[in-house]
Amino acid sequence: MARRKPDIGAQAAPPPLQLGAYADAQRTTPLNESDLRHRTERLTGAPDLSTIPSDRTRPAELSTDGARIALRLDEDLTSAVRRFARATRTTPFAVLTAAAVALLHRHGTGDDIVVGTPMSRRANAGLDPVMDCLTDLMPLAFAVGADLSFRDLVRSARSEVLDLVRHRDVPFGELVRRTATAGQLGRFPLFQTVVQLNDGPESGLNLPGATAERLYAHSGTAKFDLCIGLAAENEAFRGFLDCATDLYAPATARRIADRYRTLPTSVLADPGLPLAETPLLSSDAYEVVTLTWACAARPADPPPVQAAFEACRRRTSNAAAAVWHDRQLTYEELGAAADRLAHQLIRTSSSGRAMGILMDHCPDMTVAVLAVLKSGSPYVPLDPAYPADRLAYMIEDSGLHTLLTQPHLRDRCALPPSVRVLGPEQWNTEARPHPADPGLPESGPADLAYLMYTSGSTGKPKGVAMPHGPVSGLVQWQCRNPLRPRHRRSRFDLPADSVSCTAHSLTR
Repeated sequence: MARRKPDIGAQAAPPPLQLGAYADAQRTTPLNESDLRHRTERLTGAPDLSTIPSDRTRPAELSTDGARIALRLDEDLTSAVRRFARATRTTPFAVLTAAAVALLHRHGTGDDIVVGTPMSRRANAGLDPVMDCLTDLMPLAFAVGADLSFRDLVRSARSEVLDLVRHRDVPFGELVRRTATAGQLGRFPLFQTVVQLNDGPESGLNLPGATAERLYAHSGTAKFDLCIGLAAENEAFRGFLDCATDLYAPATARRIADRYRTLPTSVLADPGLPLAETPLLSSDAYEVVTLTWACAARPADPPPVQAAFEACRRRTSNAAAAVWHDRQLTYEELGAAADRLAHQLIRTSSSGRAMGILMDHCPDMTVAVLAVLKSGSPYVPLDPAYPADRLAYMIEDSGLHTLLTQPHLRDRCALPPSVRVLGPEQWNTEARPHPADPGLPESGPADLAYLMYTSGSTGKPKGVAMPHGPVSGLVQWQCRNPLRPRHRRSRFDLPADSVSCTAHSLTR
């Protein structure tokens, strides 16, 4: 029986994984060094991995286990592919390969992508009736950017296919010898995604009174991460998506197949659209994401740090809240001390204005942080280890109203006359309950919790305003993921921002 001549993209079995032996077998044909050099240069800088990110960690060596998902491009989409191929003076294979490359790019594969395809090794059509298929897997290299349109990507695919046809006398095994890197030794080299298309006349039995249908039997194996195989059938393209089950769950493979159908439909409707804007979801999936999941009830904002502390204070009032060497404060003692200082700060009309905290590690620093938050003000952490001129700049730039510090640190840097200085000896003696004291203010998610100064890449520190919302979210996460006591220092007591970290640890 005469065989159809396969062209680029025709179905073909991949070369054995023993690439060295495969290359040796191909050496019976003299190498075309010019073609080999050209194809080697085309693959310079190619990534070690060109595939859709997997569900599971890639093992050191993939097994051959695989699954198959049925894939069909309906008549309307097939007709659109053929019309666009004619309009761009290329083939449906180039269009469908470009769609596969766009799918990889949209899934975060990168800007440099290599896919594989079967390549006809037969140069003389006269050999069709007397010789079986002679094909070899070969790589197609693409440079893709988010601003690239699908039309431009198809042109790139056309150019790459024609280049491969002109330089077809290159054995795959020899190309691997010249280009494969150490990072590719644990996977199929050069590419891990294969696209193949048989767009020739349909073959099959023609029996009177009987109808024949092509079946795609699957052995339960996979030779690549992903393989898209299509063939022309009844005015449509029908085939399969094979995937390595070591990497992809069946549900993920089905989503990839669905998106491979959706993406060409989208881009062929507007070929000039940048790839970054091309839809990947079907209308049903888009409706689920935008109208169902996106409209779920918004979770309640977590309470601010001071409110979370008060909840702990009510539950465990006599438990240790702050311990420093031989000194200890319970939740009740810490809360009462912070309340007294917070009321004192409010009475001095400094509530709501930034307050600096320049203190060494001690329970008084914890009282100061909590009191400033309770007063409704943001605080500015000032590390005593910073140079004096840096501290002076931060104090002036933040417009501090009050500085909470210890006696031995009062002269650590120059202070503007407008800055009021309070120390533990003052707030522990002067801060007394007052009948006229108003209630402590409440803080919302958008209110500032603290102002953190960065290192300053230009030589001057820059203040970063941190609202209560993100801080509260971090505290809530830390409470759900507690660390053992011996690890708490590594999480909270970072030298550069120890005061801010103290706020995070108040609800522990």
